[in-house]
Amino acid sequence: MAKWCWILATIAAIVVAGCSTQKPRKRSILDTPQPGEEVLEEPETFSPEDHFDLGMLYYSGGKFKEAEGQFMMALRDRPGYPDALTGLGYVYNFKGYMEIQAGKAREAIELHEKAVASFLKAMEKDPKQVEALIGLSMVNFDEYQYFTPHRDEYRIRALGYLDKAKLIAPGDRVVQANIGFHEARLMLAESPQQGARSAVPLLREVVACEGVDAMTRIQAHHMLAGCLYVTGDKEGAIEYYRKYLEVFPGAPDAEETTALIADIQSQLP
Repeated sequence: MAKWCWILATIAAIVVAGCSTQKPRKRSILDTPQPGEEVLEEPETFSPEDHFDLGMLYYSGGKFKEAEGQFMMALRDRPGYPDALTGLGYVYNFKGYMEIQAGKAREAIELHEKAVASFLKAMEKDPKQVEALIGLSMVNFDEYQYFTPHRDEYRIRALGYLDKAKLIAPGDRVVQANIGFHEARLMLAESPQQGARSAVPLLREVVACEGVDAMTRIQAHHMLAGCLYVTGDKEGAIEYYRKYLEVFPGAPDAEETTALIADIQSQLP
C-alpha cells in the first residue's frame, strides 16, 4: 500500500512546466528540434527567426537561461515577435515552477505574472498563437495545483484556454498531443486514482509523438508509468519507467525509479 501511495503522490507531483502533420506548419515552441539541426554560424548574421530557433534548441535541452537570452535577442531585433514572446512565457513559467519547488512562493508568483504578460502580449500580436494559449493553461494549472486561493478559478481558466486552443488547431497532432498532456495533468491533480485510467490514452499519444518537446516527453513517460501501475498494468509500468530513465538519463530520482522497477518486478507472477 505504501508503494502504491508513493506512486499516486509522484503522479500528482511529477509535473514540471507531436507528430508531424501532412501539411507544412510553422516552427513552434512545442516542437522538438530534429537531430543535426543547426543555425547560422556567425551570431551577427542571425535573423529573429534564427534566434528563436536557437532558443528552442536551448529550451528543449533544459538550458533556460540561454533560451531566455535568445528569445530576448529575437525581440530586440523584432519587437513584438509573437513566437519569441511565447518562448519567453514558457521560460518564465518553468522558472516559476522551480521557485515553487524551492518553497519561494513570492518569486514563483512574480515569474508566473511575467509568463502571463508575455503570453497575453503574444496573443495580442497573433490571436491564433495556440502555443500561448497552451502556455496560459499551464500557468493556471500550476496556480491551481500549488496555491490554495481561488483554486476553482485557476482550474476553470486552465480548461478554458485548452478549449480555445482546440478550436484554433483542431487537426494539428503536435498541438493536440500537448493539449492532451495538460488535460491529463488536470485529471491526475484532481483525482490521481480515478484520473489514471482516463489519462493513459492521452499520455500514450504524447509519448508516441516524436515532435513533443523533450521536457513534456520526459514527464509523460513517468506519468504514464505511474498510471499504468495504478490501473493494474505492472508490465506496462515497468516498460515506461525504463523508458523514462532512457529519455532522462540524468533524472534526479533515477535511484528511486530503479528501485521501484525492481519492486514491481517482484510483484509479477
